[in-house]
Amino acid sequence: MLNEFYYKLLNIHNTDNNISYKLKVIMDKFNKSFMYVDKERMCKVFSNIISRILSNDNIDNRVLNTKNEFGVYEHEIVLCRGIDENKLKYYLIDYTFSQFLSSSSYYSKISNAINKDNKFEILLKNGYVEITEHFMLNYFKIFGINLDNFDLDDYFNDLIKKHKK
Repeated sequence: MLNEFYYKLLNIHNTDNNISYKLKVIMDKFNKSFMYVDKERMCKVFSNIISRILSNDNIDNRVLNTKNEFGVYEHEIVLCRGIDENKLKYYLIDYTFSQFLSSSSYYSKISNAINKDNKFEILLKNGYVEITEHFMLNYFKIFGINLDNFDLDDYFNDLIKKHKK
């Protein structure tokens, strides 16, 4: 509740209340533009392009680099947040997530994750998904990052805080 109030204060200039619709439109255009580009080893390129597009559309976002943040395998994703249905919602954008299906070690981890949570299927299909802290913990486990918690509000509100294993 307090974080929703805090978010609204910080983003008072952004009166559009439908983040899910905005993300769908942005990602549909993005998919059409980059449909034939190989996603393998392109996470940094795509995450930075997506982050810039989101910023230009006044959507609060952060690029998360797993190596910088956690000291493990390097992969970049975008986390964003916005108001939808008068609630603060968080989204993970990992446009290159499907590249890991070609790796046998990641394929089994992703398959197990899909069996436990259908949001992984949505991520594979759309390149983005609405997230919770619990989902993020399961997402990080795929990359060998085992955290006790990952507070999305803290991640957005405290820019100098680094999450450690």
